[in-house]
Amino acid sequence: SNLNVDYVIFLSSDGEEEPKDLVKIKDALLVGASLVIASRMESNSGFKSDHNIFYIHRKFFLWFISHSIKLLFGGNIKDCWNGYRGLERCKALDMNLNAQHFLLEAQMTIKFLKKDLHIVEIPTKERARYHGHSQNPALISGWGHILLLVRELFAKE
Repeated sequence: SNLNVDYVIFLSSDGEEEPKDLVKIKDALLVGASLVIASRMESNSGFKSDHNIFYIHRKFFLWFISHSIKLLFGGNIKDCWNGYRGLERCKALDMNLNAQHFLLEAQMTIKFLKKDLHIVEIPTKERARYHGHSQNPALISGWGHILLLVRELFAKE
């Protein structure tokens, strides 16, 4: 890659992220975090199901997958797949991040845990979607996350 930056921060275009958290993510990276996740499951945070009960199954499944990752790979990550995150670019380039679609964030979290890199979660309040519709079908994504856990458990690094 010709990109000459030390850190990358990801956010989506649907308007769910809290812009003021960009500074918190940047600050955590600058003081030594390799991965910073804007967590919707920390105290003082919020998940979109807090605005719309239709998403409660996603919050439950996020809790389940995050706890499964904790049991299988260590750490104490509460929100393994929020795409609102920042990372140390050189660390991510050293990993074989090859998951597709909405599995990439969970795979990234697992690989950073496997390498025992410093992960920080900051609380964020996910807002109601401002634009567009979810492109993440819950059943397909749920099954994909379970398969990802199994694949990463037996992956040779």
